[in-house]
Amino acid sequence: MLRLPNRTAVMAALALCACLPAAERTTDRPDVTTVEVGQLNLVRVRARDPRTTGAPVARVVVDAHFAAFSGVDRRHVMSALDLWIPDAPSGCVAIEDLERPAVREVDIELASAGTLGLSGAGARLTAEPRAVPAFLPELSGYVYGEPESAVPFVPRANYLVWAEGDRVDSFAVPVTAPEPVRIAEVSGHDPGSADAIDIGTRASLDLVLDTEAREVFVTVREAGDLGVRAIQCRIEADQGVEFDAAWIDATFSPGAPVEVVARTVSVAALPESVGPDAQILVEYFDRVVVRR
Repeated sequence: MLRLPNRTAVMAALALCACLPAAERTTDRPDVTTVEVGQLNLVRVRARDPRTTGAPVARVVVDAHFAAFSGVDRRHVMSALDLWIPDAPSGCVAIEDLERPAVREVDIELASAGTLGLSGAGARLTAEPRAVPAFLPELSGYVYGEPESAVPFVPRANYLVWAEGDRVDSFAVPVTAPEPVRIAEVSGHDPGSADAIDIGTRASLDLVLDTEAREVFVTVREAGDLGVRAIQCRIEADQGVEFDAAWIDATFSPGAPVEVVARTVSVAALPESVGPDAQILVEYFDRVVVRR
């Protein structure tokens, strides 16, 4: 069991987390990062554990973000798009909120790669680019939704992720599914088929994970909050992890419900023609909201 008895002991590990690409430029203030220009190119293949749906198997969905941005740092772009990547160092770190620029100074443009597709496990799905809604002033361009999927998740199975091409070049990349993971126990409580559970006032957050994977990523954030602030962990799967109640209350609003997500992942590189550091993240995850 990986125990985290206090917040101070792990905050020093933040220096190990180099989350910003070379295109970004830091100001004289240590808590503020600005950007002249940057890119984030990420295709996600995701499957959620079906324990809350009653479905017999997990289904795989695919989406993509081909973003060019300015006036904001990479972590804020990921927050705006509700993205996650496996960049945490070993152990756990708290990621604090950064000062956010005014909306008028932010430009995040999302390019289309045409029809996006996924094939494997005897099935196929496609997703079409959709114009960004007008009520999102920071964003322009195109996003991909998560279509209904007939593609089952099969651990260690091979899938093909492809795009027909548009402003982003076409590609076809084979990927391999990771082992699944399930949140088996939270502070002595079995989540069962519930999407949210109560563990008692000021209880520590003690997770037991069920997986054959060697490594698991755990993210904790305040329920409903899409900001930068979070606790991110990269742990050996057989360790489990325990968060001290005082650390949770110091990081988030005291007593507020928190969302816990456990993930197993595999990563594949996209062709250089797609963009710098472009990758496909294949992710199996389980999620539960914990009320304290």
